Amino acid sequence: MKLTNKRNKGITLIALVITIIILLILAGVTIMTLTGENGILNSAKTAREENNKATATEEMNLKITNVEISKYAEEQRMPTLKELADNFCEDDDFQYVEETSKIASLPKVSNENPTSIYTKLKAYPYEFEINSSLQLASIDGIEIAATPDDDNRGIDIKNVELDYDNKVDLSPYNSEENQYTIPSNGIIMISGRMKEAGSISSVYINNIVMWVIGGSNGPSGFYNAGSYSQFITKNSKIYINAGKGEINTQYFIPFK
Repeated sequence: MKLTNKRNKGITLIALVITIIILLILAGVTIMTLTGENGILNSAKTAREENNKATATEEMNLKITNVEISKYAEEQRMPTLKELADNFCEDDDFQYVEETSKIASLPKVSNENPTSIYTKLKAYPYEFEINSSLQLASIDGIEIAATPDDDNRGIDIKNVELDYDNKVDLSPYNSEENQYTIPSNGIIMISGRMKEAGSISSVYINNIVMWVIGGSNGPSGFYNAGSYSQFITKNSKIYINAGKGEINTQYFIPFK
C-alpha cells in the first residue's frame, strides 16, 4: 500500500509539470497571436488606420468637388489650383495650405500658377498633395495611383447634369432617428430665413453638423435669409434641424 501511494504522488507531479508546460506554450502562442507583427492588435491598428485614411481622402475629395461645383455654377468653368488653394485658406477645416510639403502655416499660396499644393485637414493627421488637375496626387508623400475607372473621384463636374424631376424633399428628415439615406451622388440645396437674431439652422451629414443658415438682425427688423448647397455622396445619411428658422427649400437633387 505504501509503494502504491508513492507511485500515485509521482504520477500527479509529472502531470502537473506537463500541464504547466502546456499552459506556458499556450500563453506564448496567445501573446504572439495578439502582439506579433501580424497579430490581432497590429492588424486591428492597421485596419483602423486604413479606414481613417479612406475617410480623410473622401472628405478631401468632397472639399475639392464642392469648390468645383461652386465655380462651375458661377462662371461655367473649373477653378484653377490657385483658386482652390485660396478657397481652402478660407475654410476653417484646414490646418494649412502650402506650396511645399512641410508642417507649417501659410495664409495664402503666393504663386499664381502653382503646379501642386500640400494641405492638411485639422481632423486628420495626413498631408495631401493636390496637383494642377485638382486631383489628389499623394498622401504623406506616398503617390496615389489613378484608376481608369474613377480617376480618383469618379465625377466629371463639367459633364454633370442635375435630375430635378427626381428631387427629394428633405423636410420630413429632421432628427437622428429619422435620417434620409442618399441613393446616389448629387447635391443638397437648402434656403430659408431666421426668426431670431443669432439663431442657426443645421444640416447633419453622417451625424456631422454644419451650420447652414445663421440669423442676424437685418434692416427694418427682418432677419437675414441664407442659402446653402453642397455635393453629397451615395449612402450618406442626412437630416436637417431648422432650429428657430424657417426653411423653405430643402432638397436632395441627384445627378442624371
